Amino acid sequence: MKQRVLYLYYYLKHIHHKLRARRTGSYNVLGSFLGIPAPTDEEANELIKDFIKSGKPFAICRLGSAEFSELQLYDEHVLFHTNRLGKSNMFETFHHSTEEVGRWSSLIKRDNQDIDVMAYFDDHPAEEYIVRTSCPKDMKLIRLGQLEPLAYKEPWTLALAGKKVLLVNPFVDTMLEQYPHMDQIFPDRMVLPPDITFRTFKAVWFTGRGDDFDTWFDALNYMYEEIMKIDFDIALLSCSAFGYNLAPMLKRAGKQAIQMGGSMQLLFGIWGSRWDDYPPYLPLKNEYWVRPPKAEAPKDKKGLEELDNACYW
Repeated sequence: MKQRVLYLYYYLKHIHHKLRARRTGSYNVLGSFLGIPAPTDEEANELIKDFIKSGKPFAICRLGSAEFSELQLYDEHVLFHTNRLGKSNMFETFHHSTEEVGRWSSLIKRDNQDIDVMAYFDDHPAEEYIVRTSCPKDMKLIRLGQLEPLAYKEPWTLALAGKKVLLVNPFVDTMLEQYPHMDQIFPDRMVLPPDITFRTFKAVWFTGRGDDFDTWFDALNYMYEEIMKIDFDIALLSCSAFGYNLAPMLKRAGKQAIQMGGSMQLLFGIWGSRWDDYPPYLPLKNEYWVRPPKAEAPKDKKGLEELDNACYW
């Protein structure tokens, strides 16, 4: 009963604030998160820098909207005996199996205990409930946009100087091709220092049909085991729904990990349709920017279209 009341409280709170935000035209839905005001952009940037400079293992994470929706629908299934899991496009990832979704939900909530910084959406009805019930009380909170280095003139990525940085992303080949051209991609600022030693791991695609692995969990474990064979100081993760779990797993293995999500490709001047109508980043684009090649796309055309509407291409 307590969990049901808590869920309904945060769900209704979100709806109330969202309606108020629409009336006022304010992008900020909640104003604060779990009663904690958001840090300033500079505070968030320095926080991430300090974690990197500490040399200690850490995990910085952000959940995607699809993952939040799946968690929300599963919690509703458990708490209120609803049957809406099929409304999430992630349900196919787990072979339309309630048991697989339950296993994944338990894994997410276990890994939440090892997250040091959460970049929150501020725009999802189950977000506060999930963080309140499964994350450490001393976990730091920043806004999702504050995780993106391009928001800063002196971004936290400058703290990567001299480090062995592992890139986990489907577009790692294009990233390495773009890195020597950073001065042309970002002529008015330094985004990535010139003395980074990059390691790469090409993230796997998993759609729940016609994959190289039987289950999502098999793919996750494969990625973790292969990554741990690589010598690196810190991992930058952009690998679909895997990154959120990989970051805490790598922290427990003594590594530093930042789950950046889709915006990671922008660090290397790799454009996607997601930003075609995004005014803050449009001025950055020039002739040195590229789009990911077809060679780095999923073989399954339907899977490509379903992956956030192919917004990374």
